[in-house]
Amino acid sequence: MDAVPAARRSRTDTLTADKGSLWKDENANIVPKFRVGIIGAGVAGLFTAMIFDHLQERYGLDVHYEILEANEKQGSHDYFDVGATRLPNTSTMSRFESTGADDLVWDTIKGYGEEANYKYSTIEFLETMEYGNRWYDQVVSEMILETLDFDTDKPWRAKISFVKKVTTVTYSDIEHDRIDVTVDGGSTPKTYHAVFNSAPLGAMQHMHLEGLNLNWGAKSAIRSLEYKASCKVGIRFKSLWWMKKPFEISRGGQGKTELPIRCCVYPSFNIYDDVNRPGVLPVSYTWSQEADRIDALISRDSPKDENELKSVLIHDLARLHATTGSEGDDNHYK
Repeated sequence: MDAVPAARRSRTDTLTADKGSLWKDENANIVPKFRVGIIGAGVAGLFTAMIFDHLQERYGLDVHYEILEANEKQGSHDYFDVGATRLPNTSTMSRFESTGADDLVWDTIKGYGEEANYKYSTIEFLETMEYGNRWYDQVVSEMILETLDFDTDKPWRAKISFVKKVTTVTYSDIEHDRIDVTVDGGSTPKTYHAVFNSAPLGAMQHMHLEGLNLNWGAKSAIRSLEYKASCKVGIRFKSLWWMKKPFEISRGGQGKTELPIRCCVYPSFNIYDDVNRPGVLPVSYTWSQEADRIDALISRDSPKDENELKSVLIHDLARLHATTGSEGDDNHYK
């Protein structure tokens, strides 16, 4: 007995005959590209697009993808003018120059799956200095994934349709061959052969997904999975002081510390700007418990009523950028 349903038989034959064509409409003479919808232009959505770019460049896979992003910018977005977090076009195991703890992190990654032979004190340092407190058993895998993703200076690219808030995702026909995606304000749905939904789970839960007949496990995951806390705080200064003498930090990067601010991020998008003009510096980037502690200092009416937050940030910035032996210098703090 023929195991292929009659309604699908012609399409199955087309895939075999057309070698490289992923789909052929029964009522047309042309072979359209395989259309893929990617919901969300965050790290997951951009990485999905990069996979398709890689498959096309290396294997000639002819797939047309479209990224639907609800906001006006790609990446995980900051609420100040420092640009978005973007996923670079990286070769997975490429190493770039690093110093201090980063070298130990990379050594750990190179020996992943082998005996690292580090002392307990060294492992504890990696887990508490390089990443947020209280991650413990998660920190090594997070360390590896983050380094593979971001330790690069290569460019990134993507094809994104902005301000396209997805409201409904449903199968477009009884055979489940194609998927309709409706965006807010759109008169007709967009139709794709496949859809990757990388939206945050909170946003995904608000989409109408009833037409996909998701199983109980998928529904429970959307409802129950937890994100770890992170917190970013930026200060707008009268000038780009970190690019002036004596600091002269003229490249994008990070300054890490055990102080409450944990990580100061030096932006790369404005390295050619006039250093005497105002600019924003992300002075604190924290995770997990430390993010909760900084968040507790942020006012609901920000930037009002945040004297304690400002005091902590400026104090830690002064210590982070102090020269050796000058940590207690009150003039440096002022």
